[in-house]
Amino acid sequence: MTAMIERVDLITSILGPAERQFYDQSWRHESLCSQADSETFFPDVRAKTQAKKAKRICGQCPVATECLEFALTTHERFGVWGGKTPVERRDIARARNAATQSRADTNVRPALSMVAPVA
Repeated sequence: MTAMIERVDLITSILGPAERQFYDQSWRHESLCSQADSETFFPDVRAKTQAKKAKRICGQCPVATECLEFALTTHERFGVWGGKTPVERRDIARARNAATQSRADTNVRPALSMVAPVA
């Protein structure tokens, strides 16, 4: 029990207070990257060839979708996750945020329409 609390506290301290839930990582045991050199998935920013190699492996991985969602949810800033580099994940996150904001904006009614007339 204490180990679980310590793990959740560690995740909270890394991710911040907005990310308090425990993340399911059971998909990791099926990942192809677990069988490869970890350096392949954490290339130097300028090492495009190395990132391409990681992306090829991810392209064949049965859990690439789960991996990408994990990286997006936890705001992973480094490495290739789910076949996407940090820049590509940032672009995906921005697009999702923009879509969410757009939907929220269309659901907002002007404040005056919600106020009852005063007699």
